[in-house]
Amino acid sequence: MGISILGFTGSERFTVVPMRFVCRLFAGRALLGLLALCLLIGLSGCGNGRKTCYKVSGKVLVNGKPVKNVMVVFNPLDTSPEERLAPSAMTDDNGEFRLSTYDMEDGAPAGNYSVTFTWREPSGLLKNQFDGPDRLKNRYHDPAQKQFLVTVEKKPMQLDTFNLEMK
Repeated sequence: MGISILGFTGSERFTVVPMRFVCRLFAGRALLGLLALCLLIGLSGCGNGRKTCYKVSGKVLVNGKPVKNVMVVFNPLDTSPEERLAPSAMTDDNGEFRLSTYDMEDGAPAGNYSVTFTWREPSGLLKNQFDGPDRLKNRYHDPAQKQFLVTVEKKPMQLDTFNLEMK
């Protein structure tokens, strides 16, 4: 009844399996897979654990001039260590930045932040790593100093320019 397929079962022995058994086997697994996929899609849509982010951009000047590759980090002041997210960005050629938290340039969750800055010397063979000494001499890297405080509101924000001094 129906078509049969051959299956390899050992050393040079083949078994004929009726097609109705094959169909039942794959139909059951396909249904189980489909149910698992629906469950995953349903769970990922709600309660993904991500906080809502709001677009945040700004500009950094060092001694009055825009600089590239300054690392900007927003250190949260009002969250527990388990919830702590530190949105960050690197400045472009114009000293401008757009914060990222989960995805590229997605912004930052609403809240209060102490903003820190480091401007490391490029290092590595291609000078594309930034683990050299801080050109700002660590003046702006400690969030506990709270030199620059920012409140991210529940809306897109263009921040005032951050003016840093390099001595």
